[in-house]
Amino acid sequence: MASSGFDGQLHGDSTSPSPAPAGALSEIWRTRPDWVAGVVRYSPGKTLELWVLWVLGGACLALFFGFFLDLPRLLPQTGYYIAIPLVGFGGVGLALTWRAGGLTDRWLTYRSSQLRLAEVPTPLGGAFRGALEVPKRLKSGQPIRLRLQCWSAVVHEATLFLATTQDDSDRRSTTYRVLWEDEDIVTTDDSGTVPVAFAVPADAPGTTVPNQSHWFFWQLEAEVPDGGTSNYRAEFPVPIVAVEVTPAQQAEARAIAERRQRALSTYEPSSRLKVAIRATADGETEFVLPPVRGAAKATFQTTVLFASVGLAILAWGAVAPAVSMFWGVINSLYFLWILRLWFAPERVLISRSGVAVTQGLFRIAQTIPQDQLVQIHAIAGPTTPNAIRILSRGWRHLTVAEGIQYRRDADWLAQRMCQAAGIDPAAAIPAYGPTEDLRIMTSFVADFAAGKINFGPLGNALVRVLGPSKPGPG
Repeated sequence: MASSGFDGQLHGDSTSPSPAPAGALSEIWRTRPDWVAGVVRYSPGKTLELWVLWVLGGACLALFFGFFLDLPRLLPQTGYYIAIPLVGFGGVGLALTWRAGGLTDRWLTYRSSQLRLAEVPTPLGGAFRGALEVPKRLKSGQPIRLRLQCWSAVVHEATLFLATTQDDSDRRSTTYRVLWEDEDIVTTDDSGTVPVAFAVPADAPGTTVPNQSHWFFWQLEAEVPDGGTSNYRAEFPVPIVAVEVTPAQQAEARAIAERRQRALSTYEPSSRLKVAIRATADGETEFVLPPVRGAAKATFQTTVLFASVGLAILAWGAVAPAVSMFWGVINSLYFLWILRLWFAPERVLISRSGVAVTQGLFRIAQTIPQDQLVQIHAIAGPTTPNAIRILSRGWRHLTVAEGIQYRRDADWLAQRMCQAAGIDPAAAIPAYGPTEDLRIMTSFVADFAAGKINFGPLGNALVRVLGPSKPGPG
């Protein structure tokens, strides 16, 4: 899980980066001494996640052994239902302990890393630059994946039917969501430092102060590609805020975007991108992608399904029939979803008439005419790391190629689709996604209000019945 930009230890340094331009609109970056100094450090041993995992994992395993040792007494009383806490506490305890062990091994192997910021703060619409000083154990020539992300944190509070005078803090939970991200892959050299350079969108939210409702923060992640749990990984909260951006900073961001665009034209996709591209006899271009599988953690999800079905069988008769029926429906839908992950390939056919997509277990076909096609670009996948969005002039859009592991692979594939469709290639620097999502939603609401959306015979009938009633005469 990402950590807020205000968590962790604060460190100082005698070397300060370039100051912000005069007339800054936000001083939030001055709340952290390490931001003011321009040096942010990361050490896995100082993260709350590591110790929480050890404590929770140990507690779950202790409960598992407690139930196990008391099994001779509990088994005659509960029957096979005792397997529910055994499987639950044992499985969760092992998973948390395994994760904690991997983080500990990473800490002992790589110790700490630090990020030197070139300018504090980074303005929205400008360029985020710095130098990552990597551990000596990472040899020269090692690829490092850098990922700059903008996060949203929303606090939810459970609603109780009865009022209470007790403290409600235990009923609050925080949901974290990535609103924007960009990634780059650089290679270490003999200097032991890795240059960091990203163009930041102007319409994204800047860092805000954590509160009891909603806040934003930015984070830079660095990791070894294809690394396991114990391999190198570091996270740095960074100050990207709403301050005045100068023409020079805007020009620098454009230069980064242009360099990235040129690099993408000669990019060679990784072996992880399993896609077949071929031209048909009719002059069309066909893109065939295999089932999602690994990127959606199909093996893990299948294990969860088996555990859920097993628990449902054990609980049969011990819970209300309505609960058992609802549980069965959820498991059935989940089973269909997992079948799609394992066995459903995807086909995108681009021709002079437009784009046709065939996907899913039931081979559902959807099209966007050529005269309505606006853009094809990479996005963060709904359930996987990356996907590709095919966008029309209105609200209609198609999401394809879910399961692409690396963002650069997704950008490359989107450019190939743009070339096949005869439209301008997508920008190598991703735009701020929520702005596009808002435009799509606004267009949909306008068409819905005007009655221009065809939901099919049954859907249209339901809309007429459940939709807002028209005012009568007078």
